[in-house]
Amino acid sequence: MIKLLLVVFLVIPFHAFADGDLHIANSGAAFILDASNQKLSPAYRDQAGRVWGSGSKSVVKNQYEAADFCKRLGARLPSVDDFNDLAKQLGNNSGPGYSPLSDDYVTPVLPNFISGNYWASDVSKYNGIGYEFSATDGYIGVTSSGNANPVICISL
Repeated sequence: MIKLLLVVFLVIPFHAFADGDLHIANSGAAFILDASNQKLSPAYRDQAGRVWGSGSKSVVKNQYEAADFCKRLGARLPSVDDFNDLAKQLGNNSGPGYSPLSDDYVTPVLPNFISGNYWASDVSKYNGIGYEFSATDGYIGVTSSGNANPVICISL
């Protein structure tokens, strides 16, 4: 019986999900609505199993406040490696190219994640410099850790 249920689950087509439960990136990567951490809601699980979210609204903080904000949500700031993997899932280095939008070219793949530079957990060897990810173009950069940037978190 368990094997039969597993097979049935695997053949459910993507259109079986309710509107908003599934976002497909331009690259074809699927991001599925995930309610495992209500504090991050709405949050979406990527193909690597990471659950991305920041709560119901966009928040802007410096890097130190951003790390604390994510911790209070039962989450963490994404690392540079997390963001590089996300960029690949969103089309970096692929035929369709990078885009933070779903395949409808309107809906963001991740809520509140369209443009702006988002804090990464990584810090530079130079004091007071932190890494950031550009949701606009999918690249990693550096800036002062005291600057205010949007925040997205990954559930623990």
